[in-house]
Amino acid sequence: MKTKTPLIMQVQQAECGLCCAAMVLNSYNHKKTIYELRNEFTIGRDGLSLSNLKKFLQKEKMDAKIYKASQEGIPYLTTPFIALWNHNHFVVVDRVYKNSFEVLDPGLGRKKLKKDEFFGSFSGYVLDAKPTDDFTEVESAHKNPWIQLLGNLKNKTALCIGIILFTFLAMLLQLMVPILTQRFIDSFTLGGRENGILLFLIAALAISSGFLIINLFRGMLLNLLNVFLSRSMTKSVFSHMLDLSYEFFDVRSPGDLLYRLNSILAVRELISNSIIPGIVTAGTALSIAIYLFYNSLTMGLLVVCLTVLNCFFLFATKNKVTDAVDNELLQQSKTQSVMTETLYSMIFVKMSSLEKLFFNQWESAFDKAVDSFYRRSTIQNVITSISSSFQMASPLIIMAYGFYLFIEGELTLGEVIAIQTISATLFSQVNSLFSSYTQLIMADSYLKRILDITLAKTEIREDEGLSQIDSIESIEFRDVAFRYSDYSEPSLMKASFTIQKGEKIGVVGKSGSGKSTLAKLLTGLYTNTSGEILINGRTDMKINNRSIQQKIGIVPQDILLFNKSILQNITMGLDDFTVKDVEKAARMANIHDEILNMPMGYETVVSDMGLNISGGQRQRIMLARALVRNPEFLILDEATSSLDNHNERIISAYLKEMKCTTVVVAHRLQTIIDADQIIVMNQGQIAGMGTHDELIAENRVYQELYYAKG
Repeated sequence: MKTKTPLIMQVQQAECGLCCAAMVLNSYNHKKTIYELRNEFTIGRDGLSLSNLKKFLQKEKMDAKIYKASQEGIPYLTTPFIALWNHNHFVVVDRVYKNSFEVLDPGLGRKKLKKDEFFGSFSGYVLDAKPTDDFTEVESAHKNPWIQLLGNLKNKTALCIGIILFTFLAMLLQLMVPILTQRFIDSFTLGGRENGILLFLIAALAISSGFLIINLFRGMLLNLLNVFLSRSMTKSVFSHMLDLSYEFFDVRSPGDLLYRLNSILAVRELISNSIIPGIVTAGTALSIAIYLFYNSLTMGLLVVCLTVLNCFFLFATKNKVTDAVDNELLQQSKTQSVMTETLYSMIFVKMSSLEKLFFNQWESAFDKAVDSFYRRSTIQNVITSISSSFQMASPLIIMAYGFYLFIEGELTLGEVIAIQTISATLFSQVNSLFSSYTQLIMADSYLKRILDITLAKTEIREDEGLSQIDSIESIEFRDVAFRYSDYSEPSLMKASFTIQKGEKIGVVGKSGSGKSTLAKLLTGLYTNTSGEILINGRTDMKINNRSIQQKIGIVPQDILLFNKSILQNITMGLDDFTVKDVEKAARMANIHDEILNMPMGYETVVSDMGLNISGGQRQRIMLARALVRNPEFLILDEATSSLDNHNERIISAYLKEMKCTTVVVAHRLQTIIDADQIIVMNQGQIAGMGTHDELIAENRVYQELYYAKG
């Protein structure tokens, strides 16, 4: 059975295709969430092609076909269908009208485009998918994100009840004002009392004092809840994120992840300031309705009818608000990603005089974020204006009807004024309730972005029953293959070799040949797609990954230094190393003397990304960081590319003395000429193995690399 196609926004840069497939599946009641699909099918860092999407939907028992579609042929396609957009993106076409199209864009939201706008971006190809006879409707096994969030509050039940109670008492005191007004007016119009004014003032003072005290206590409890939510949510999410595999970070930008972590604070504010008070507001609105029915059945019915009419309008606009909020958050995330990347690339920006280019890139993303903010604000402004006008007019209607009942003798003057005042409060509460509902939508959008972290599978830890190893005697690859996604071409194919303890292994090849992929498989950062990796003759799937990584030191291509002292950059803040250990590692990396010549020695603070020291110094500090752990297995991924020949020879001599197993991924072949074995990579395959003399004599790929480097 076909249902309304939901909008599913992408939270990864390369998952627009998966989101479109999820939208099509959901429209036929196959209600797996994007998180479930992501865990079932790896999309990798490059995303999916149209043919990949076809295979994916066919696996889900859909009859999927790719068509080259003309302007005349589009209206005859069954919606929803997936369209290639601007040659680098996918959207779902949900409705085709005579002169317009309704498009669900996972990057921008729901849009209605005119014909010329649509065909200006449409790239000519569509993927049409319909259920086969074997297709099954599926309910999502994914729990509502709010259930997980409320789990954080189960230990703070008393605190939440206290906040709700004090909020309810504050609203109760507010409701006493119109009732007190009624009594005061009726006491004079129905035979006044001389001390009525004094009693009224005393009661008003008591209500005001009570309201002050209650709000003070409520504010204190809200602060406690804010602190608890901030600590529990941020700690649990960040802890979970650190336990995720490297592949998770390989497809997400640091700026986007920072935005998601910052979203936790926004959720905290929305829960404590809007959602919890909203629960009480709903109860207060119900209490007011009961009071109105108690005073006058017809008046109660009139108020309820006006309230329902207002609510119907507010909730009818929910989807527009949701889409606008999702789009705004997505654009804000993209803006932060561009800004973060620019800051990290500042040395390149300045050296290349590309300030204008990077500003234009940021400005483009920022303008889209501002436009999405304007769109969301405009929608909310229209809704709020109409609702506020309704809120203003409704009490006047009620007052007019109340005076009619007063003339008929059914209500006293005090009751009329009280009902008019309290009904105004009711409409205000309904608007407040809708505001809380809007905030709930925004919090839900934030939570979806946080769930991208919390629902990702963590790496296996030490306590999960896998065996530990005392040392790495050998590592063997048997027909190992690796691909970044279920549908991409392999980056490494049928790699087989053995590394024995104490050997020096060189890995060479052109850029993109698979060298770094091989290095990441050796460290356990990537999990092989097929084949076996044996550690000491046992498959690595039966050995705890952490126990392997603790014995491996790695110096990656990307130099990662922190805004801390050189000492802390080498030790990474661990207390396991003495000053002598650090100095020994620095000597082996041939950086010790240069550190001592710096003004503060080992306490010299490195700037962000290490930009206040040279490239060669950065590489040697990174090498010292790896060596201070006294690793059994050392991987150098282009780790000496910034060093001169003198430094490189000294470091190579120290590494030989260590007698640890060393794998050197190198562009400069002179660094691996003395290797016990050299692995030659070419287009994801091992093109040859042997010593330098063996390979230079008979391996064409190695010969080309060697003589090309001069």
